[in-house]
Amino acid sequence: MGYWNVNILTAAKLDGLRARAATVDVLFLGELGSSLTPTLPGFTRFDGLPAPAGRSPRGAGRGTGLCALVRNSWVPRCGLEHARSSPECLWLRVRGPAAAGGPTATTAAAAPAAVAAAPGGSDLFIGGVYFPPASSQAWRAPPGAAAAAFEALQESTLALQEAGRVLLLGDFNAHTAERCDLALPGALHAAGAAPPPPAAWGVPQARANPDRAPVDAFGRLLIETICIPTACVILNGRAPRPPGPAVPSPLWTFETERAGETLRSCVDYALADARLYPHVRCFDILPHAGLSDHHLLALTLSTAAVGPGAPRTPTGAALQPA
Repeated sequence: MGYWNVNILTAAKLDGLRARAATVDVLFLGELGSSLTPTLPGFTRFDGLPAPAGRSPRGAGRGTGLCALVRNSWVPRCGLEHARSSPECLWLRVRGPAAAGGPTATTAAAAPAAVAAAPGGSDLFIGGVYFPPASSQAWRAPPGAAAAAFEALQESTLALQEAGRVLLLGDFNAHTAERCDLALPGALHAAGAAPPPPAAWGVPQARANPDRAPVDAFGRLLIETICIPTACVILNGRAPRPPGPAVPSPLWTFETERAGETLRSCVDYALADARLYPHVRCFDILPHAGLSDHHLLALTLSTAAVGPGAPRTPTGAALQPA
């Protein structure tokens, strides 16, 4: 599955997506900002909510800022979580094997990844995110609008964790440096319960980040409002990279040329419920080939479901791509 901030969809970018379609089952697109309809052969589109009035005509401001493209073989088990979605996050629900009757021999290969048993249900909830930059007029009114949007995302994440496991993929426009994003043992969950410490699920404490920009307001909101209260961990610079060339793709997610200078940063992230981390096989950032100023986030999850009980610590062999 993946996420790409297309920075205004064009026909050339849509052609680029078609070239990647064979390797993805769920793809979120952010900052569409175009009348061009995002379609891929063999995929069904789920549209995000309209943006609030007064936003920039770019990206979410045109009411088409987010969408999800879902492979047709997955569609019978997928649906939008309208009540939990917002202009900043489009929630997609993938029903677990128990709810869907379990994959058959002919559908097992297309079964959703890592739909593991969880308190209250076995579903997987994937949120595609686009937060306009902190300087955007989107946040000028009312006061505290950005913080309120992060708090709304926290609330929806916590609610959905009662029914399954959660992934977040998207452009948070947040600089986090290498600040700790892990909930400490005994830390109070925002809903009042103590979340399992991420280390119990094999989550490494350290994560690498080439972006040396200081932690900004959105970075603090991402870590303090989303990561720590919900025990969702950042995969960038932490999750295994896929095997491949001796020089792997960069960890930068944003790259553009301005006045002859190359500007790079890391503002797009993949977050996973700590309970889901043992099923993260690999995470990568794929070059945009000059089509957008954002790279594409690509996440591969295990198709094996786990039953309730003690978390399993992954081994290197278990994390190799299929």
